[in-house]
Amino acid sequence: MPGPDPLISPADAKDALLRSGYLLESRIESALRRAGFYVQANASYQDPLTTKSREFDLYAMSAEKAGPGEIDYIFLVLLIECVNNPQPLALLTKEPQAAFLHQHEVRVSGLPVKFPNPKDAESWLSMAEFLEFEKFHHYCKGRIATQYCTFQKKKDGQWMAWHDEEHFDAFKKLCDVLDYSERGALTAPNRSTWRSTIRSSSSKGNCGTPAPQQRALR
Repeated sequence: MPGPDPLISPADAKDALLRSGYLLESRIESALRRAGFYVQANASYQDPLTTKSREFDLYAMSAEKAGPGEIDYIFLVLLIECVNNPQPLALLTKEPQAAFLHQHEVRVSGLPVKFPNPKDAESWLSMAEFLEFEKFHHYCKGRIATQYCTFQKKKDGQWMAWHDEEHFDAFKKLCDVLDYSERGALTAPNRSTWRSTIRSSSSKGNCGTPAPQQRALR
């Protein structure tokens, strides 16, 4: 029966941490806090297959003033997975056949999630429709990425392009988190959270001149 693993040396521990995503996650969290975001590390979501609670790396939220009322704010939400890539990630692109249709494939997080239709008081518009993503969003202009890969050196010294499972798992988790977010589980901040976010954003100057989307809401 094999014995316990030997205790890791400080040098090996440092090397393992540098190759992991832990330090990258910490640096991103600090940068977001300095920028006025409310940041929650290791936020939870419900796994769509097992229904168990799982964690993703970072949830960050910021507030932008959108009107004269006390709660007239747009809440920007970032859902983040951190991967420390040992090699670059390549995106393979091609020209789209109908670029304007990709506006409906843009996934968004944050609040608000829908807008009153100015032409029909009984209906609502998605953010893509309200802001007319087809006129400016990068999904609707130029080439689009349809595949990705990274690189690994083979035993004979040649480089090969391949799909790293870590990248697939990170992309899949972000898709699951975004689905969960769009059901309202992550994007509806409670009153104390959005108040602290507004105070933090205000202190960093994020609640000054309205952005174009804010003017459209008025």
